[in-house]
Amino acid sequence: MAFDRGTAGLAFYQSSTRTSRHDLPCKVSCQFCHTPILDEGRNMALVFPTLIEFRSREERSLFKPQCHIFYAHRVVDIPDGATKWAGMDGKSEVL
Repeated sequence: MAFDRGTAGLAFYQSSTRTSRHDLPCKVSCQFCHTPILDEGRNMALVFPTLIEFRSREERSLFKPQCHIFYAHRVVDIPDGATKWAGMDGKSEVL
């Protein structure tokens, strides 16, 4: 993923230090309306899927979930056939 205008218009929040700096991990939101965009970690980014505009079904299929983590704490069932892990993938029980 790349932001085509750099970080202009983005706000960062680092919860452990309660600062507005881009120290990982951090939360990224719109600087103007404060809409959450993603949670950025050291080796991952959790993007809010409703913010992605797909141009085709084929493009959308590239973002199909490969598995679900922390499924033991789910709010709703997701009957999509993907592997469901109780905790972290590969480090917990498969449900």
